[in-house]
Amino acid sequence: MPPQWPWLQPAAAAAAARRATPFVLRGRRCSSSVPASVCASAPSGHAREQEDEQSLVVVGGGAAGVYASIRAKTLAPHLNVVVIEKGKFLSKVKISGGGRCNVTNGHHLEPSGLVRNYPRGYKELRGSFFRTHGPQDTMHWFSDHGVELKTEEDGRVFPVTDNSASVVDCLLNEARRLGVSLQAGKSVSGASVDANGKFVVKVEKRTIDFVDYISANYVLVATGSSQQGYSFAAQHGHSIIPPVPSLFTFKIADKRLADLSGVSFTRVAAKLMLDGIQKSAPELTQTGPMLVTHWGLSGPVVLRLSAWGARELYQDKYQAKLVVDFIPDIHIEDVKRILFQHKDQHA
Repeated sequence: MPPQWPWLQPAAAAAAARRATPFVLRGRRCSSSVPASVCASAPSGHAREQEDEQSLVVVGGGAAGVYASIRAKTLAPHLNVVVIEKGKFLSKVKISGGGRCNVTNGHHLEPSGLVRNYPRGYKELRGSFFRTHGPQDTMHWFSDHGVELKTEEDGRVFPVTDNSASVVDCLLNEARRLGVSLQAGKSVSGASVDANGKFVVKVEKRTIDFVDYISANYVLVATGSSQQGYSFAAQHGHSIIPPVPSLFTFKIADKRLADLSGVSFTRVAAKLMLDGIQKSAPELTQTGPMLVTHWGLSGPVVLRLSAWGARELYQDKYQAKLVVDFIPDIHIEDVKRILFQHKDQHA
């Protein structure tokens, strides 16, 4: 799905080369990137007395933003939570996993195993992120909220309905039930800090001449791969590693593929060979389904390769060699024997 991440963790990919971590910004100072669920932890002392005045603005209505708003409202019921989304809520969740929505990974339920399948950012994820909310928590949460899940052979977890609407409806209904204000068709164009240390968030509506200002104690940036989100976080003190594309299909100029467009293979072994990598990296060989498109190759295998090789592919200007074994479970000598038998039978 993840990146749509962090809360709907895609299988072994996440997201995230993009995958953008939500940035939690607090008045008077900027905190380091922390899990969305921590941003509205229950206050104590004087802060509890002021709880009814506390507010959180979530920028971005994707999986991370909507789920973070739910967690914040669950942990701090009196917190005023507003989610601003410039398009439609959970639009990428709707199309993820071929319209089925891969929720998380069921083969790596322990954080130590799951983080090894993140191409980048695994060191950060080993901290409070998974101690706060890991794959098992994700699966239990959806089960408790009426979405039954299943784990497929490669570890991807889908709703048993095989329909992303099950996930989308669950998240939006729970957010509304808790009283989260979901505002679509609006964008955050800036934020400043007033004399009292609170954020003043500038909100604009794209279709009409509309400008509004929202006062907030906390701002959570969950804008995915949007450059606006990175700029906004940098403006408030975060250090940003320039992102590169990840989780993309391969465009291959080979006329032999043209007649195979639409053909899918349930299991292939594909190896990505890059000039910048001298030694063979295990992550650059992936096994699983692959699809031939009219422009090249797609499918889970290709997407995983693009994630693991994202920065190297970018540095090499996307020039690389791909070696595909279409029958990885049969030894080469057995393949030869089968071909010779076929030749003898049909000679």
